[in-house]
Amino acid sequence: MHNIPEGISIALPIYYYTKSKKKAILYTFICAISEPLGALIAYLFLEPTTTTLGLVYSVIAGIMIHISMYELLPNALKYKRYKITYLFYILGLIFVLINKLIFN
Repeated sequence: MHNIPEGISIALPIYYYTKSKKKAILYTFICAISEPLGALIAYLFLEPTTTTLGLVYSVIAGIMIHISMYELLPNALKYKRYKITYLFYILGLIFVLINKLIFN
């Protein structure tokens, strides 16, 4: 489901900047094809052992934590709605913890 807003967030700025539907579709296609292509390359060159998967998941988790703490949260705080920003940040953390308890 996240691919739909991701495609829109890539295509719209390119279209409004260049006024070219072809460029917007081309760049959106390049971004969309990179995910399955990366999965194929990882499948071909990485042997799926528990150590390899653990390392890859650790790196990905670190990247996601970095993005949320150092990019998304400060950007949300620029709008000066501190209570609602922290409320939903904490609700998101609680949601993740509940999912961890239920599904693990």
